Amino acid sequence: MYVVRVVPITRGAFAEELTYFGKHAPRAGSIIRVPLQRRVISAIVLHTSPLRDAKAQVRTADFALRRIEASEESLALTPPFLRALSRAADYYLTTTGTLLFHALPSAVRAADTLSPVTLPEPAATSTPGSKQLLMAAEERRTEEYVKLIRAAFARGRSVFLLTPTIHDAELLARALKKGIEDYRFLFHSNRSKKQLLTSWQEATHETHPILAIMTPGFLALPRADLGLIIIDREATRSYKQLQRPFADSRQIAEWLAEELGADLVLADEPVRVATMQRYQAGELEALRDIPTRITRTPPTTITDMRAPAPESREARTPFSVFSAELAHELSGVVERGEQAFLFVARRGIAPVTVCSDCGERVSCLSCGAPVVLHQGARENVFVCHACGALRSASECCRACTSWKLTTLGIGIQLVERELARTFPEAPRLVFDREHVSTHAKAERFMRTFSDTPGCILLGTEMALTYLPRVALSGIVSLDSLLSVPEWNMYERIFSIVTRTQERTERACLIQTRKPEEPVLQSAKRGALGDFFREELADRKQWGYPPFSTLIKVTTEGSAEETRQEMQALSEALAPWGFAAMPQALATPRGTTRRHGFLRLPKGRAGPPRRRRSDPEPPEHPAWPIPELAATLRSFGSSITVEVDPDKIL
Repeated sequence: MYVVRVVPITRGAFAEELTYFGKHAPRAGSIIRVPLQRRVISAIVLHTSPLRDAKAQVRTADFALRRIEASEESLALTPPFLRALSRAADYYLTTTGTLLFHALPSAVRAADTLSPVTLPEPAATSTPGSKQLLMAAEERRTEEYVKLIRAAFARGRSVFLLTPTIHDAELLARALKKGIEDYRFLFHSNRSKKQLLTSWQEATHETHPILAIMTPGFLALPRADLGLIIIDREATRSYKQLQRPFADSRQIAEWLAEELGADLVLADEPVRVATMQRYQAGELEALRDIPTRITRTPPTTITDMRAPAPESREARTPFSVFSAELAHELSGVVERGEQAFLFVARRGIAPVTVCSDCGERVSCLSCGAPVVLHQGARENVFVCHACGALRSASECCRACTSWKLTTLGIGIQLVERELARTFPEAPRLVFDREHVSTHAKAERFMRTFSDTPGCILLGTEMALTYLPRVALSGIVSLDSLLSVPEWNMYERIFSIVTRTQERTERACLIQTRKPEEPVLQSAKRGALGDFFREELADRKQWGYPPFSTLIKVTTEGSAEETRQEMQALSEALAPWGFAAMPQALATPRGTTRRHGFLRLPKGRAGPPRRRRSDPEPPEHPAWPIPELAATLRSFGSSITVEVDPDKIL
């Protein structure tokens, strides 16, 4: 008989380990089926030992061991991967089993036909792998990947190429297939279950080094010879989970490389501000020269959309969505049968509606967030993008009963309406979440766009992933992002502009009422060095990442429950400077939600003292801090913890 310690693979974070006994000794790293309450779940084997060696512990345990029957071992995971997940569980305050649930594709997790594979422990090495930075345009990155893959194969090492989206994975799979078709494997969620299981089986049993191109959900692929992990488009936010456990696949991939002693390459243009700071601090080496300027940018113009002050009411300039310059360029594109792309930051007609008499903002009746005016089938409606609530827009001001409600800002439906009026003969397509909900639809949209002469594509940020090269691009509306109170918003804006420029051949026009903004001026010139220098200086001054670790704590329930919970959190976390947000938010479920934050400076990188009499900001060790983690875990499922949140509100 044997005692078997396992990690349950479940969505909920209820236990780190479970212990069973059975007649057989499954191998560490294999996945077996175990009973849990009234159901049977999958679990990963951590350790197996003879029962005779643990009799004393079993007798004194305050629980009875359940028995597991012999079951087929479906696959094995490498010990370095499990160690990387264990580090992630500590960092993101979750369990290894919860991370495994997300790290293993459902098709693989549920498969009982995969034959086990013998996975030797990678040879111990005293030399850690290198960590390198590659900042280059897409074509140049692909050329560098070819060199890196060839070098890894020559050393007898496999390569994982991690991509943020299915589209990116498929593009790279086509670009990197020459000469290695038999050793190149593609993994993403849009492939059929049969295709995934076949590829998984072949990739794990192939004796030759392989290239595995994958989206984040396939890092568990067991290859003991893994020698290089490349993270393509590392600045993309898609790598971070939007729900519990809020894990970042880029960080897990880096921990996996460390556990294996494998090399790591972070690649994009531009890279994250945090990645550039690591390079400047000496944590990353340059794979090739780091550019200070993007050289392959089209001629870019910033148009000031502020109308001059009128001398009289009659002399006011009527509002126009398109500047004269952009309208002229669009006319030329249509006449020549070329394609153009128009970026709009927000969905709907207008992102904000206010009362012209009292200034009251129209907000969601459920959660209090600003509502967005949308064009409906029969009438305009107010839609809350935070909670999904919808109501008719035929209403007066709820503060002063005035009917003078005024829309502010530009949404994609307003741009489409103006485009139809200005260029009625030009074919047009709208690429946003309401029109494109799947990868297959996105591919069809872009094929139609590319095959239609004179077509104008309107799109939000999600369109940039699929956008082919176009003759003209116009950033119609970006100002709404400049007013969003998020610590990393300038980084997002700079990325949007530079990615749009990368896909543009002849001209790029930026419309804004804030032309003097440094982030727009840097993006116009492609001035990477200026942007990173200014952004890092601001973040260091105010103690934002990468000079600190942010932790967001959320509690939800009745108004009184959340008030008491937040009070308890404030008292328990006071030694670490916990700050509770004063405002409670309503949810569509009728509950109340409250947020609180921890900002843990790295060294003394916190906010500067306002007066000399103020104490120095305290020094904190690097997160995770065991005492703080234990305190947060003690609140159980009554709170939601997100480490490194992208959004504060």
